[in-house]
Amino acid sequence: MVNREFNQRAYDTYDTLGKAVAARWVEAYGFAIVNVSSGSAAYEPDLLVRDPKGDFVETLFGLNSSEYFYVEPEIKARWASRNFSYRDVHIPERKKKYLGLKYPVIFIVINKPCTAFFTVSSAYLADCPVIEKYANNNLETFFSVNKKDVLLWEQDIITEDYFVN
Repeated sequence: MVNREFNQRAYDTYDTLGKAVAARWVEAYGFAIVNVSSGSAAYEPDLLVRDPKGDFVETLFGLNSSEYFYVEPEIKARWASRNFSYRDVHIPERKKKYLGLKYPVIFIVINKPCTAFFTVSSAYLADCPVIEKYANNNLETFFSVNKKDVLLWEQDIITEDYFVN
């Protein structure tokens, strides 16, 4: 396994924004955020969400019905528009620590302007191949997810009011 060291600058730039995108997405469905992880040392997905009906992950992702699910967002700074010009979506392999948790995990891969994102379930990700590629001048390992196999959401989920507050 090849992964880069923790990048505090990238974390400071994108972590809060990624959580905000994820929070607005789940809140748009009327779900309650139960917990938001804090700090770069947290070893759990960023959001724990409650779905009172328990059918969201089943309906959208084909997973077993669950009253709770996790959401783990990540902003891809190099994905700069709504158009995703690559064949595959790459999710860092270091996030495999979130596979097999008590609740399902929905990974959200967000573009830099927060106008589009892919969602991938932990169950699907577990079956994806792992590849090595250069990212930021470092050889890293990623789950490689064919973009045709995952949901693409296109919406202006973060509005200017987010940046004002």
